[in-house]
Amino acid sequence: MIFKNIHTIILLLTLFSLGACQGALQVDRVRDFKSKKTNIQKIVCIDPDFELLTTTGNKKTERRYRRASAKEIQLNNILVRNAQKNNLTLELVDTERLLPSNVEYFSQLAPLKREILQVSFLQDFVNRKKRKNQQKVFNRYEDGPAIGSHFSYLADEYGTRYFSVQGITTHRKPNNKQLVLLLTSPPFGVANLFSPEVDTYYYTIIADVVRAEIVYREIRRVDAPASDTNLNALVYDSFNIISQ
Repeated sequence: MIFKNIHTIILLLTLFSLGACQGALQVDRVRDFKSKKTNIQKIVCIDPDFELLTTTGNKKTERRYRRASAKEIQLNNILVRNAQKNNLTLELVDTERLLPSNVEYFSQLAPLKREILQVSFLQDFVNRKKRKNQQKVFNRYEDGPAIGSHFSYLADEYGTRYFSVQGITTHRKPNNKQLVLLLTSPPFGVANLFSPEVDTYYYTIIADVVRAEIVYREIRRVDAPASDTNLNALVYDSFNIISQ
């Protein structure tokens, strides 16, 4: 869990140093990753995460992480439903629902998930020809970050070469003006206490275990809480991009 927190949060915060706008989106993909061209029909989603990140403003406890199991169930349902709407089959593997007999997860999929997250943090998409990374909203590259080739056997076991890691991180930011508002403008101060600033980050990373590389990475931020409505919009749009 500590490993996952460090790499995921650093990845999110690094890629989203894009300015304090209403939202941000960045998609990196290899050039030949196209759902309609490669006939992508099924993706295995490895144990999605829903995490709460609270910035307290206190240096000793600057950030606090908490996994939200109930929210993960909500996210799982939204992922499967919106994949179907975009004509994609999403086989979701959830550790909360594993039986004691499902030991293959810890020997097969858990190591793959760790590698996908680590590689996404340590490597970047590259072009064979030397070009400056344009960092547009949608970026296409010749090669994706490489993962271990020893995961290729999973394609036969699960009936697909595509495995994804997806998750939500909500960042609850401190509002240092709350006390001032409570003292000077009580109605506004009270209202502000119940509507703290929240950013929602959504990420999708897809690996092709046969090619042994990450072929798609999407990270987006919205300045809004992770409500059902907001999550449905985020996830639907994400799968819509993948399915094109």
